[in-house]
Amino acid sequence: MKAYHRLGLILPDLKTFLDEDLQAPARSMKEAAPQELLLKTFAEARVLREKDRNAYVAFLLGVCSLRRGEIQRARGRG
Repeated sequence: MKAYHRLGLILPDLKTFLDEDLQAPARSMKEAAPQELLLKTFAEARVLREKDRNAYVAFLLGVCSLRRGEIQRARGRG
């Protein structure tokens, strides 16, 4: 707040807003993917590995729970 005041920005007192009680986030139920889907996905991944190495690496990064933007900005060596 002091830094804002030095810049000439006067902000309202936000203490009551920041101290509000919040509800807990909703819980999401996660289900395991069907075994048939996993087998098909990884069989296709093996084909992709031979056809398009960069797409295969992007697939592996996605499996590692990286977000799309992180994958898009990833740079490999060589």
